[in-house]
Amino acid sequence: FTMNLTNAQDPTGQFDTWLEASLDGGTKWNGKSDGTGTPYRASCCVGTHYFPAIAVGDPGQVDMAWLRTKFVTPTTPNGKPLVNADANANWRVVMAQNVGTGGEPTWRYVTKGFVHYGDICTLRILPTRGIGPKPSGTSSISRSTRAASPTWCSPFRTPRPAV
Repeated sequence: FTMNLTNAQDPTGQFDTWLEASLDGGTKWNGKSDGTGTPYRASCCVGTHYFPAIAVGDPGQVDMAWLRTKFVTPTTPNGKPLVNADANANWRVVMAQNVGTGGEPTWRYVTKGFVHYGDICTLRILPTRGIGPKPSGTSSISRSTRAASPTWCSPFRTPRPAV
């Protein structure tokens, strides 16, 4: 399986993508039966790496993909991403692949351009209220303010500014 650690847990001090593997049906993970096997770092470079996904084939064959920005997202005191700190980040889809040769995986960008601009919410989505049609036929959206709960992420994104 794949995972993201908090910055406090990640030895690189950034949000990287890690892989845990079992080659014996789950008895041992990364070579240890007591849970102490060191995860494999899949992400390649400095930056923030979120939402890993995995596909496997024959033993030793694995593909992983995730979102990456060059921006290193700072953290809150509890090691979680600081909300809106990466508001100007450009995100790409990155892929790591190992074809069973036993060496390091190869990394490549899956997309030529950016797939997202701005903050990516990895915490709680801001609760919304009052979404729906008004009697006049127009719609309104009202929501709680961040001032009430600064750790909530807004599901409503600001469009990328014109360059």
